[in-house]
Amino acid sequence: MSSSEIPQEYRVVMLNHNRARVKFLREKLEEYLDRLNPKLRTWREHLIFEAGDSYKIALLEPLLRYGTMDPLNVRREIENLTRDDFSPVTFDNSLFVVDDYNRTGGKNLYKRVPSEIPNSSLPEGTTIHPVFVRRRQ
Repeated sequence: MSSSEIPQEYRVVMLNHNRARVKFLREKLEEYLDRLNPKLRTWREHLIFEAGDSYKIALLEPLLRYGTMDPLNVRREIENLTRDDFSPVTFDNSLFVVDDYNRTGGKNLYKRVPSEIPNSSLPEGTTIHPVFVRRRQ
């Protein structure tokens, strides 16, 4: 696949080196890490049961550590860990959120409260957080 065939949202993301933006991204990373359910024991469990936050962590960590992040590599790593439990829709939303936080500080996002999920389908102690989605044009 040539770089012209890679969808725009999967092109390499470069860190916005504005100090305030980097500080904001580090705070978002800490927020996502704090949300993780301590009762889940493995990274794979987090990726499956807390996909949104876990995917954002997986995207933010290399961006902040190396100043660049290749979404295709991150996606492949997550897919290898989660196999059939990978959620492409959740990954794409997480990528959009992280990229928008990096570029605009979140100006193209709005909060959407998730629909009710039966508690029996979630691990004990899991909290459902609002998700951010693209603003309607």
